[in-house]
Amino acid sequence: MDVAVLTEDISFRTVEVAKLTDDISFRTVEVARLTDDIFTRTVEVARLTDDIFDFTVEAAVLTEAVATCTDDTSLLTF
Repeated sequence: MDVAVLTEDISFRTVEVAKLTDDISFRTVEVARLTDDIFTRTVEVARLTDDIFDFTVEAAVLTEAVATCTDDTSLLTF
């Protein structure tokens, strides 16, 4: 009788361990997906930052061009 109870307990605990192992595996996959998502978003942020830098440079070039045109206009006015 005691052996049957112990065998049943071992069987039950083996199933629990299998469920926990499966849960750990599932969560590991979720963490991997989240890590990949974080990496993807980091790359996207880097690209957006690069775009912002490019636009800032373009704005500076345009501002300089407007300043040059304004200087040229003021020279023509005099």
